[in-house]
This record gives sequence, structure tokens and C-alpha cells, in this order.
Amino acid sequence: MRNIKAPNLKRLLDLCVALPMLLACGPLIVTCAVLIAVCDRHSPFFGAIRMRTMDEPFTMWKLRTMRGVDDGLPTGGSKVHLMTALGRFLRRWRLDELPQLWNVLIGDMSLVGPRPPTRLMVRNFPELFSQTLKSPPGITGLGTIKYTHREARVLGSARTSAEVERVYRRDILPKKMRLDRFYADRQSVGCDLWILWQTARVILALNVAADRARVAGLCRNCGTIDLRSEHSDARISRLFIRRPLDRVKVVKPLAARHNSDKSYPIGRGLEHW
Repeated sequence: MRNIKAPNLKRLLDLCVALPMLLACGPLIVTCAVLIAVCDRHSPFFGAIRMRTMDEPFTMWKLRTMRGVDDGLPTGGSKVHLMTALGRFLRRWRLDELPQLWNVLIGDMSLVGPRPPTRLMVRNFPELFSQTLKSPPGITGLGTIKYTHREARVLGSARTSAEVERVYRRDILPKKMRLDRFYADRQSVGCDLWILWQTARVILALNVAADRARVAGLCRNCGTIDLRSEHSDARISRLFIRRPLDRVKVVKPLAARHNSDKSYPIGRGLEHW
């Protein structure tokens, strides 16, 4: 499937995956919405204005996890007091993102792509987003896999909105943009399937086995890609264009590492992306 970049194939994948998922997760979304309405006494759904292209906004839907209004900034330490108890649980399992399956169905978003930026971000960094927004914005992507939990850790120490914005622009945004630009140049159906698979595994591993190990790398035949490494972007690039990914390896912190690492087979067949 190398060089398969046709938008109609990507759209077909989105529909084939998003529609069954939305039907299957519908009862869960309704249950979460009722709990939010009863426990937090807020409107359960939250529409955030995001950019689909450089000049085309859309409403991205989420389950409400915080009190107050959207200021367009990432969630950092300055917003901890606004997050509800139920919202923390929803964010931990990424359940607040489920309504975005509706955005995928109506064509506002794709399953895989760069996270949709705010109007402010696009206005402040037009040279960056003019490249990344060549791809439809997505629910998950390479930048999401690598930086979601690091972003939460880094921004968690920021105590004001100005500090959150400064740290995000300096330490997070440029690195995520590199991966998003790489995806925009090499996107394919096989690439999207691989990213969806890794997203599910990262979420499950980080929540089910959080006390024993952290998913910090992706392992293939020739070695391990440590997602904590600042040099891993180049190795992720090689992963997409060289030998197939065979295994996913749980890389544990040194203090929690045992005599042997646990590996899980991921299967073959991605060598023709």
C-alpha cells in the first residue's frame, strides 16, 4: 500500500471505521452525557471552534470535562481546578473524544491527522499550519501518540494561562509539527491503520498497566524507538519507509524495569506502505 494517498480511500477508511464505532459507542456516549448532566450539572457536550483549513473553521465536539469556557489553550496546571472528577476519568480513557466520531462522519475531521488548531494558533503560526493542514485534522496522529502524555506532564507545572501558552509554543508545538508535516507527506491507508492500532495500545497500556510500565517506545526487528528520546523523530521516519514493524515493546522506567521486557506481537504486512 505504499504511496496510496488518494483522499477517497482515506475517506472510505474513515467511514468504515467511524460508523461502526459510533454505533457501538453510542450507549457509552449517552451514559457519559447523562452522568455529566446529573453529577456536574452542565451541558454534557462542548463545541470547540477549530480550524479545518487555514481559513475554514468548524465545531469540534467533545464531552464536557471542565467548567468554564474554552480559551483555546492546552490544558495545563492553570486549569486543574476547573476539571471535574468525572472529567478526569473521561480524559484518562480518552472517552471525551468519542463525539468527534460524528465530526468524522460529516467530513469535518478524519480518524488520523494533525490535531485541529485554534484560530489563534493558525493566525500566530501560519507558516507551520499551512503545511500540516494539508491533511484533514484528525482524532489521533503521530504527534498525539508521542506527545500527549509528555504534554500533560510538561504543562502540568504551568500555573498561569500565559505560562501554559509560552511552554506549549516553546517545548511542544514545534516538535508535534515536525511529526505532523512528516505524516502529511507520507500518509496512506496503511499508515492510518498503524497509527490507529498504536493509539489503542498506548491508551490501554498506560491505563491498565500504569503501575508497572509506561509505553515509551516502539520496537521493531532492528531495535527500540524510545518515544522519550528527542532523536526519535528520525527513527519514526525510518520505521515508515524501511522494514515492517513486528513488535511493540513495553519499555519500563529504570526503577521499575524487571529482568525481561514484555513484548506483544503486532503482526506483519505493513512493509508496502
